Amino acid sequence: MESRPISELSNSQIAELFNKSFEDYIGTLVNFTAESMSNYITLNYLSKAHSHAFYGSDNPDEPIGFALIAIRPDKPTETRLGAMGIVKASRGKGVGPKALKMVFDAEKARGMSTVGFECIQQNAPAVKMYTNAGCIITRELLGWQHTPRQGEFPADSEPKPCSFEEVDALVKTYAAGDLPWQAWGFDKTPETNRAFRLGDAYCVVTDPEDKEKDTVKLACLIVAPQSRRKGEATRLAKAMMGRFPEKKWMVPPIFPKEYGQGLAKKLGFQKTELTQYQLDNQCICVAHNFTSVLHPPADIHLHLNRHPLDGGLVQDRELIRRYDAVEKGQYANKPHQATQNTNGLSPTTNQIFPDPANIRRARVIFSTVLPGTSLKVVGMGDFNASYLDQRNVRGGFAKDTVTINGRSIRNQKLGLIRSQTPGTGLLGLGLSEGVAAAEKYHTVVDNLVTEGHIERAAFSLFLNRSSSSSNVTGIILFGGIDTEKYMGNLATLPLVPGFKPGAGVVAYAVHTSGLALDKDNGQDLTFLLNEYVKPVWDNLGVEIAQKRAFIDCKYTEDEGRDVTVDVAFPNKMNNVPLRKLVVDTGNPGLLKLLGLKLEPPCIFGLQGTSANNSTGNRFVIVGSNVLRSAHVVYNATNKQVGIIQANVGSTSCNIVGLKAGTDSPAVTGANANQTNNQPRSEGNSAGDMVTRRCVWTVAIILSTVVFPDI
Repeated sequence: MESRPISELSNSQIAELFNKSFEDYIGTLVNFTAESMSNYITLNYLSKAHSHAFYGSDNPDEPIGFALIAIRPDKPTETRLGAMGIVKASRGKGVGPKALKMVFDAEKARGMSTVGFECIQQNAPAVKMYTNAGCIITRELLGWQHTPRQGEFPADSEPKPCSFEEVDALVKTYAAGDLPWQAWGFDKTPETNRAFRLGDAYCVVTDPEDKEKDTVKLACLIVAPQSRRKGEATRLAKAMMGRFPEKKWMVPPIFPKEYGQGLAKKLGFQKTELTQYQLDNQCICVAHNFTSVLHPPADIHLHLNRHPLDGGLVQDRELIRRYDAVEKGQYANKPHQATQNTNGLSPTTNQIFPDPANIRRARVIFSTVLPGTSLKVVGMGDFNASYLDQRNVRGGFAKDTVTINGRSIRNQKLGLIRSQTPGTGLLGLGLSEGVAAAEKYHTVVDNLVTEGHIERAAFSLFLNRSSSSSNVTGIILFGGIDTEKYMGNLATLPLVPGFKPGAGVVAYAVHTSGLALDKDNGQDLTFLLNEYVKPVWDNLGVEIAQKRAFIDCKYTEDEGRDVTVDVAFPNKMNNVPLRKLVVDTGNPGLLKLLGLKLEPPCIFGLQGTSANNSTGNRFVIVGSNVLRSAHVVYNATNKQVGIIQANVGSTSCNIVGLKAGTDSPAVTGANANQTNNQPRSEGNSAGDMVTRRCVWTVAIILSTVVFPDI
């Protein structure tokens, strides 16, 4: 079987192939034309260049299936399998699994972190194929329907027509960060859809005045943030149904049940028969190698043993059903937090929870499931955490033995996730003093000390350059530092008490100005105050669309080779190669739909905080694109954090163990001009640049430095 770019086919041929593959599909009749297929491609951010047409060996000129790949401008490292189908004559011959593997292999080769998609829950063969391929069901998407009784909703309010642009701007700016792809965009064709508003509530529906259709479908319902929790959505929904009382109303199954379920039931809606699963693929994740220093210093690879969940211990059958937990159970290490807390201000980021955006970078990845289990559930429903990028995870708590390459931590408390969980885990290491759980407990780092594996509760982080090569690895050192992984002298800063009176030191925070900063190597982009980054934008000809910054892709080539953006931390300056701040989605045509004049446009790695409504002007997020140029040491024992220019690409090693005591060793790192590594041409560190043109210095004055999500 062979895969070719679907761009070789015309929209008419793609429509014909789509219709043939979905001729007996569960749900609505599929009947695309060339024109409607063109609209479908635009609406769903589909990339014809990266989409597939599959051909069999019997007739290499006749496609037997297809897979459409979507790329969204706000998620540059994630892709969506927008649609996949196999013609009826080729089913039952193993074509589907082979095609799926081709898709995942292609996305892995492009460096994408995850592939997400939706599947009709009642389509059992498809669900089985996806889960057999290692895909994880992350949540259920529900649909709702209601036929209003006569006079049920009086027409006492008049919704006003509004523009699609108004609604779309609200969705792109204020909708939840984890909103499913199908709910993130909507059809803006005025012949089929209409937009309305009442107060600060907005909706997009199929044309309610279309006399040929008795059902109105809701594509979008959103309330401006300043008016939420004031009944605005309820008033708009009632007003719409009161204005068009002869219509039936339906919400397609594209929304998670945690979104809108209360409103639907309040209005008398019933769940539709068809529902969807949202899935993520964990097979494309590449586990970078990590090393750990123990006492006495010893170099080991770091992997976590993931034990399967014991059905006899877990009483929540929904959890068992959702994750096929007996075989693919996931658990996380994260204290309870109120949902209003965020990933930069939370007293801890002590976590192991799945995040598809984090897999491509230096990361601790769960190893394969082991037979048997030691997991003990100690509290269901107590886990609820929200983050600056608006992700939310919920679940309970459990205890288990965590094994790091044969070194065991017994009875480690873990968060047991039951929502919003793509298929891999990540390890977070926060301060025990800042645990926000009702029952305090020690972090993994603290327990490494307790168990005698290291002498000091500290670790150092070296992300290294971004690469799909297995030879390029990030390193995390528990209880030690590697002087070959940084250049110069480490700047060590003392931690200060938390924001609440009497809180003590609960986070990795240092004093200078009033700006809070979250160092999140799980985030691709960096979000700084607009006033800081605007001079950089102006210098580089950056364009702004929907509050996001875009740059000319030419800076990924020679134009950006000898250019750096210098990021100033207290007492230290970190040089970030400009090329590492340019994100090429591989589909500039989709970005051009935003009205950009750049030829071609790429996403700029330095965004303004206005692009992330959850941060506002109080916090900034420094992502992995900047942190790759920095070497960071987190010292819980001595309540310190250190930062220095990373010696990116270093393959040498000089590990210094952190013994028990109060002082950090004053050890100078590698000399940037006398490194014994092979010469590099990518401009990954300041030492590589003979003629370096500095664009701008971005001063980041630290107020809060929080453990990165590792």
